[in-house]
Amino acid sequence: MAQLSVVHLTNAITPDKLGGLERYVRELAEQQSRDGLRVAIITKKVLPTSPAHEISQHGVVILRHRVPSKSKKTFALRYPFVVVGGVLRDLRQIPRGSIVHCHYVFTTLPLLLTRRRYIFTFHAPVYKEILNERGGSYVLPKVVQRSAVSAVRLVEKMILRRAQSIVVLSDAMAQEVRELTPQGTSKIVKIPGGFDGEFFVPSAERRPELFTSPVQLFTARRLTTRTGVVELVEAVGCMRENGIDVELRISGDGHQRNEVERKIKDLNLEDAVSLLGRISDDAVRDEYRTADLVVMPTQELEGFGLTTAEAMACGAVVVGTPIGANEEVIGQFNARLVSSDATPQAIADVVSEAIGNPNLINELRNTASAYAHDKWSWGTVAAAYESLYGRG
Repeated sequence: MAQLSVVHLTNAITPDKLGGLERYVRELAEQQSRDGLRVAIITKKVLPTSPAHEISQHGVVILRHRVPSKSKKTFALRYPFVVVGGVLRDLRQIPRGSIVHCHYVFTTLPLLLTRRRYIFTFHAPVYKEILNERGGSYVLPKVVQRSAVSAVRLVEKMILRRAQSIVVLSDAMAQEVRELTPQGTSKIVKIPGGFDGEFFVPSAERRPELFTSPVQLFTARRLTTRTGVVELVEAVGCMRENGIDVELRISGDGHQRNEVERKIKDLNLEDAVSLLGRISDDAVRDEYRTADLVVMPTQELEGFGLTTAEAMACGAVVVGTPIGANEEVIGQFNARLVSSDATPQAIADVVSEAIGNPNLINELRNTASAYAHDKWSWGTVAAAYESLYGRG
C-alpha cells in the first residue's frame, strides 16, 4: 500500500506562536508522522529566525511563507494577497495526490482558486473572533471594521461550502457551521481536540491535600475578553468577600493584560491573584498537578478547550462556564462542574460549591485522567482523522 501523504494548511504553529490552534496542528501532524504518514505543514513565517523549510524531529516537513508586517497601514489589504501567493508557491512542493487538510480561513483561501479538494477543520468562526482575539493588533480603521468582518464571514461560508468534509471539535462548533452554511450540515464530522498523552499525565508524587487554606485555583488562558479572565478575577473578589480563602494563578498573556492588572488592583487582590505570563509546558503541567481546581471562565466561542483536556489528563478537576464546548467537555464528565451562567457571581458559586464538596472532588480527581486519555489523546484523535481520510 502506498504511504498516505497529508499536508496541513494553517495560520501558525508552535513554538513560533502560542495558542490552542497552533498546538493542535503541530501535534496532530507529529502524531500522524509517528503513525507512518508522510506529513507536511504550510504556515506563515511568524519569527524572522524561523527557516522557510524545516524537517521536524519526527519527520514533518514545515514550509513557511512570508506575510506583511502588521505595523503597516496597508496590512489588512495586502495580507490576503500575500498569503494566497505564499500558499500556492508552497503547494507546488507537495505531491499532487496528497490529502489537503485546512485549519484556517486565510490559508485556505488560495484553494478557492484551484480544483484541489480539501478537508476543513472548523476550530471556531473566524469572523466572530478576529477583532476580539487580536485586540487592535490589526491596523484597520473602525469605519471599515464591519465591512471587513462581513467579508471574512463570506469567505468563511465559501470555504465551508467547497470543503469535502467539515470537521468540528464539538457540538457547539457544529452549530456555528450550521449558522454559517446550512448546506454544510451533511458534511459535518465531529472529531474532538487532542493532547499529548505521554506528557500530560498525573504526577508520580502524591497530590497536595485538597482544599487546604488558601484554596489554589489555576487557569491557562489568553488574556482577551473572550476567555473571561477579568470575570474570573471578579469571581475571586466575590469569594473573598464571602470569607472563602482562595488564591488564583493565571498563565498566559494578551492584549487585555493591562485591564486584568487594573481589576486586580481595584479589588485589592494583589495578594490573591498572580499573573504568571507565558510559562513553559512543564510549568503549566506542574500547575495542573498541584491546583485544587482549574477554572475555564469562557465568555464566548470555546471551540473545544484544550487546556481543559490537558488539565484533566493530569488528574485536575476543571470547573467552567456553560459557553461553547465547556458544557460538552466539562459537563459530560460531571454537570455540577458547570456554572449557571458566565457572570463573575456564577463562576464564584460553582467554585464555592466544589470547595464545599471535597468528597466529590476527590472522587473526580481519581477518574479525570483516565477519562481524558480515553477520549482525547492524540493516538485516538489521529486515528479518527486517518479513518476520515480513507473515506475520500
